Amino acid sequence: MPFANEHASRLISSKELESRTGFQRVARTHGSGKGKVQGVSIPVTIDVIWYVYKDGAVIAQTLRFPIEHWSSAEALKWLKDNKIKYLSFEKATNGKSEENPDTKNFTSQIKDIDEKGIVSIYVNGFGNVDSDNDVSEIGSFDKTCRERFKQIKHLKDHDRTQLLGCPLEFMPDNYGLLVRSAMNLEKQMVKDVYSDYKFFMEHDRTLEHSIGYRAIKYNIDEVTGIRHITEYKLMEYSTLSFLGANSNTPCVGIKGEAIKIQEEIKLLNDMLTKGSYSDEKFIQIENKLIEIKSKIEEMKTLNGKPSNDTPEIVEPDLLLKSEINYNYLIMNLKIQK
Repeated sequence: MPFANEHASRLISSKELESRTGFQRVARTHGSGKGKVQGVSIPVTIDVIWYVYKDGAVIAQTLRFPIEHWSSAEALKWLKDNKIKYLSFEKATNGKSEENPDTKNFTSQIKDIDEKGIVSIYVNGFGNVDSDNDVSEIGSFDKTCRERFKQIKHLKDHDRTQLLGCPLEFMPDNYGLLVRSAMNLEKQMVKDVYSDYKFFMEHDRTLEHSIGYRAIKYNIDEVTGIRHITEYKLMEYSTLSFLGANSNTPCVGIKGEAIKIQEEIKLLNDMLTKGSYSDEKFIQIENKLIEIKSKIEEMKTLNGKPSNDTPEIVEPDLLLKSEINYNYLIMNLKIQK
């Protein structure tokens, strides 16, 4: 079962370990201390679940990657880079439920738009490894788009209170999942998003989209750690705010190259002078310009200061509240291969 705040890589079946003679207890440590798992020293930012036996043997059963330290993509890359063999990998749910599904972002050119508020957009791409170390396979949306067509909504920023419209047609091709979506232009909020579509298409720029989903069927490549998703359950697709605080939105990134920042400032100025928005949206654009310029000044003042992001190293035996002599166990560590 997935955990809310930890990605989990299961190395050995718990049933197998519990059936071994002399099983005593399960212990948990931050890192592996002086021991190793499959020949690798585990850093303190990764928790290890150990099965402890009466004869002093200790076997690592699972590696846990807390989400405050690791994204799923980073965890999978670490496993791959360190050649860790594992049975399964489960991403943290972050407390997600059917009402709050997993999300996956995708950036592409706007395919088409008309004056009635109908836009054609790609919301997911096929065949490429994404930032979550996933590959969406061709055909992975066919079943859900057919069976859940009337339930799927077009939202803004995955917010169910900000309904933009609904799909008219799903048209998956070899590139990705193309959606022809009808936007409700009777709502001012939707008009502003529609104006973004028009403005960005006229200037040959992209808007970022994202899907709310569950991965129903998939397989994980044992060599690369890449998850190949063959069936999705699609709940909704979203247009992500150009002016939002989402750090994954490329158009408002402030830590990129100076040239890119200048381009974004120019785009925002063009939106102010040439865009067709509500007064509220114009204020948001002005505030974003002020925010970017403020962050640029802040970055100048911070330039050159050393980072202090290295976590404190804590020995596992100091963290375990155990009656066992853990120093003895860790020095006599046995790893199941």
